Amino acid sequence: MDSNIADEAVKISAESVDSPKKDKIDARTRILNTALSEFACKGFDGVSTTEIAKEAGVTQPLIHYHFKSKLALWQATVEQIFKALKEDFSNGDTDFELSGRNYKDHIIELIRKFVEFAGKHPEFGQFLLREGTQQSKRLEWMIDTWGRPTLSLIVEGYRKGIEDGCLRDIPFPQIVSIIMAASTQFFALAPMIQGIYGVDSHDPEQVKIHTNAVVELVSHAMFVDNANDNANSIEAA
Repeated sequence: MDSNIADEAVKISAESVDSPKKDKIDARTRILNTALSEFACKGFDGVSTTEIAKEAGVTQPLIHYHFKSKLALWQATVEQIFKALKEDFSNGDTDFELSGRNYKDHIIELIRKFVEFAGKHPEFGQFLLREGTQQSKRLEWMIDTWGRPTLSLIVEGYRKGIEDGCLRDIPFPQIVSIIMAASTQFFALAPMIQGIYGVDSHDPEQVKIHTNAVVELVSHAMFVDNANDNANSIEAA
């Protein structure tokens, strides 16, 4: 049998036993959304395509029709979440690149939008925590394909801000790690936050409060305050 005919037969067979019109989201999107949630919570090795199929309301053959392998499905979920991040920053006037902008206003808006994104997509922080704790070919692929290209849009403008005296000379890896942790963990660790503080991290009001808190703390740490810096220098002398 021709391979294309065989693939189509698998698709038709799988869709014929797919759960009845689960929402109005197409099967491929349901698979991706479910895979992102499952990989974020359980890690690559902690979940099977059988479990993902069950949660998504599809059959396992349909997953393999769309993605061929578990690794291909995992890579597609990475692509989906990073594309969502870029789309959030491409809406409006705020993008990742810092050149030709007012550094302070632009960086504050970048931080604000990133925290809001983390609030809308708590799986993003969970996913990075899961994958980032140990070396793997998957992590290398994610860094090379999405991590470095995304950060490269920011790093030159950040260095120029330091050279121009607008930003404090905090090493780039440290400032990115601080912003990432501050922005994502409140949402990624929602059950723990709920248990300790009785606060729902996903409540829109809490997203707003956390966003303002991160912006306030990080901006005070990043930006040079000439008046205060001069006063501290005089006191130190």
